[in-house]
Amino acid sequence: MIELKYYAAYRQMKKPYDVRYKMVRYALENNISQAAWRFGPTRPTVRKWLTRYLAAGESALLDESRRLQHSPRKIADALEKRIVTL
Repeated sequence: MIELKYYAAYRQMKKPYDVRYKMVRYALENNISQAAWRFGPTRPTVRKWLTRYLAAGESALLDESRRLQHSPRKIADALEKRIVTL
């Protein structure tokens, strides 16, 4: 059985969910090292996706937003409203 390599699939697909799912299932059935060898990423990468999968299920295999959750330079809302009114 020929598997698509993880990084090649990641670059080609907009949603690499399927490859991650196959990789995680393979890691559960065999082990992390064999999954890393077969799919191509490093063992820490396989471990990361496996941990996320075990913690939150299939939805954890989707890409997370890279958008900042907090902007350290943002001014307070009250100050912003005051500036806008001026």
